[in-house]
Amino acid sequence: MKTIQLFALAGISVLAMSNSCATKDDISPNEPLIVGRIVRTETTVDAKSTNPRIRWVIDIAPLSLPGWAGHSYQQAKVFNLPDTISYKTGSMLTFHYRLIEEAQQTPWRTFYEWYNVAAQTQPPGAVPLPEIAIADVLLNSGK
Repeated sequence: MKTIQLFALAGISVLAMSNSCATKDDISPNEPLIVGRIVRTETTVDAKSTNPRIRWVIDIAPLSLPGWAGHSYQQAKVFNLPDTISYKTGSMLTFHYRLIEEAQQTPWRTFYEWYNVAAQTQPPGAVPLPEIAIADVLLNSGK
């Protein structure tokens, strides 16, 4: 019985992770490459104030994407870059992207957002920007 519970738990964990983590296969290489600049990085945590993750905010102008409540934004949040040493504030990137549906966005928030913003009035991840998953990232030399 415990074995079945373990397998069920493992299966549910994999499904939960697959909702918030995009794979390279999810992002079409047929889409044009876009250029973005990292505006800031923020440390975010889950609802239990654990499992810190970095959130990058990328300026994607002149492109704009729909965010919270359908508003259009020229910045997007990203959770799937590998490190903050290569991908730091001011870095220019070229990449393919996929817009993540509002219901599947990563629910991590900064401590400030968890403790100072009413959860029911804010989007997942608290920042109203759209969340994108990116792939085929090229770090452009120079700033």
